[in-house]
Amino acid sequence: RTRLRQCMAAICLLCLVLSCGSEVAGRGGSNGPALAAAAGDEVVFSQLQEFELINQRGETVNLASLSGRPWVMGAIFTTCSTLCPRMTAAMAEIAEQVDPEQVRLVSISVDPDFDSPKVLSEYAEKIDAGPNWLFLTGEQAEVTRVVQKGFLQAIARSDDPNVNPGERVTHDSKFVAVDHLGRVRGYYESSNSGEMALLVERLEELAQLANVER
Repeated sequence: RTRLRQCMAAICLLCLVLSCGSEVAGRGGSNGPALAAAAGDEVVFSQLQEFELINQRGETVNLASLSGRPWVMGAIFTTCSTLCPRMTAAMAEIAEQVDPEQVRLVSISVDPDFDSPKVLSEYAEKIDAGPNWLFLTGEQAEVTRVVQKGFLQAIARSDDPNVNPGERVTHDSKFVAVDHLGRVRGYYESSNSGEMALLVERLEELAQLANVER
């Protein structure tokens, strides 16, 4: 029980860290740079480390294969009945506003034991996702490492058989902007229209940067 309390405390602390400074989108303050970084902001939150996951077509996807153009990541799972439908709808809106040749969209399943490539393929087809929108799954340990240690987003799972399957995984509702070099360049609340507008502007700016440095 002591270890469980320590884990939950760590998750709460991580969520608190990621929420600091996000009340005013695109602006900093006494807590440091705003998470929802605006276009032109030179802030770099972290450098992602190499990872290996599988997309809805059964193809291996890693950091190297995503390099070269910016991308936006959101954590979801297909049976989710809380955050995910709204996050997927928000990602679809982003897809309509960015150039598919310049920006990738990445949804990582935090329930990879259920979300096989086949399940993700059916999900992608159901929402009419374009070819630049990747749905990734993989080994549970690798997904957890990438989301928690790479994107610094918390995940909590319940093994209680009485819990609704659509609520068995708790995860972050923020999207993460990543540049063409695999650097995290901003965190944006998917339910905040102002931050979503900032995210689109940020992705467009990062696409221009990638073209200049190509």
